[in-house]
Amino acid sequence: MTADPSWLATRLIMADLLPDALIRAGVRRVIAARLREEGAFAGGPAEALRRAAAARGDGPIARSPSDARPEAVIPDALYHLMLGRQRKLSAALWDASTTSLDDAEDKMLALTAARAGLADGQRILDLGCGWGALALWMARRFPAARVTAVSSSRSQTDWVEAQARREGLARVEVVTADMNDFDPGARFDRVVSVEMFEDMRNWRALLARVARWLDDDGRAFLQILTRRDGAPPPREHDGDGWLTATFLDGASMPAARLLYAFQDDLVVADHWELSGVHYRRTVEAWLANLDRRKPDVMRALRSAHGHEAHHWWVRLRVFFLTCAEWWDWRDGGEWFVSQYALTKPARGRAAT
Repeated sequence: MTADPSWLATRLIMADLLPDALIRAGVRRVIAARLREEGAFAGGPAEALRRAAAARGDGPIARSPSDARPEAVIPDALYHLMLGRQRKLSAALWDASTTSLDDAEDKMLALTAARAGLADGQRILDLGCGWGALALWMARRFPAARVTAVSSSRSQTDWVEAQARREGLARVEVVTADMNDFDPGARFDRVVSVEMFEDMRNWRALLARVARWLDDDGRAFLQILTRRDGAPPPREHDGDGWLTATFLDGASMPAARLLYAFQDDLVVADHWELSGVHYRRTVEAWLANLDRRKPDVMRALRSAHGHEAHHWWVRLRVFFLTCAEWWDWRDGGEWFVSQYALTKPARGRAAT
């Protein structure tokens, strides 16, 4: 079996004729086949990591907006229907005492603050702020802090800015910017970035900029979706592009050790790994919200996609079912969440 879903499976899925259990079983077969193909890569994990480091150390910092697949774009209204109270578009934290997605969001935000060393009165830069979950959370808990939140999405920054105004969070600055051109024109005590680096092309250049934006005794905190070993170079696929990409995109996540190849300007001071099960449970909660709010979801999809709304509904559900199986693979040990604290090297502090 190849790592591509069959023509028949694709047609049955798009016709909404397969129950979730069969889709999940098919996803697991696809993942297993892909990993077998990767195991045949002659260079092995070390060569894959070397190639990934070379690819992430050159060229523009961020992808061009034209590189994004149109299929990846969903109406903004859907995010507000599927996410929890904090609008956190990233992994939440689940443990035996977690009672809901809202609770899991709060726990991950608190963990992020602790590991980033956040405190009141700091100047904090939030790169890739999404719908503002962390930026607004920081502003509420640290009222004397100055928070600068950055996103490349105008709709996201407009929403975050409006929410900050509604809550009277006057020390939040919201910026819409392309990371290729962004320069805050200031220095910060903390730079935090949650699940943005996966989409950045040139880590070397971006980390050099982050180092310039940090005070000498500052600290950067990165949360990156990672995998156990580096993936070999991507191969070409035939067939239905959106479904192939949906099933296989997780294979392109960076290896957890990749960041260690870029320590010229910032060095890894701490590194934590959170089981992929945390993300699996987050994705399952998002899917449950979409299912529970299906009438509202369908209205949003019809507004955005007209007569193709039902196909988009199917695509969304398959995407989340697929993600759930990725994150659960090997009990969350193949794809997982990595968190890193970075500081300037001693020589860098002396030079600035």
